Amino acid sequence: MHTCFDCGREMKREILEFTDEVNNEKITFKTEGFICECGRKTIEAPQMEAYDIALANEYRKKK
Repeated sequence: MHTCFDCGREMKREILEFTDEVNNEKITFKTEGFICECGRKTIEAPQMEAYDIALANEYRKKK
């Protein structure tokens, strides 16, 4: 069970849209993460590699 840091409710695992920045450019991409009813999104440490790969892949598509 994953608990939200903001409200304490249980978070659900889903494919989510994240926005991050690479070389001062905002990149929006999708990867697995957790979302709460309050809107907070997060990932676990083991998901970080997939997050980085999804971000890099989306960045390369724009170039």
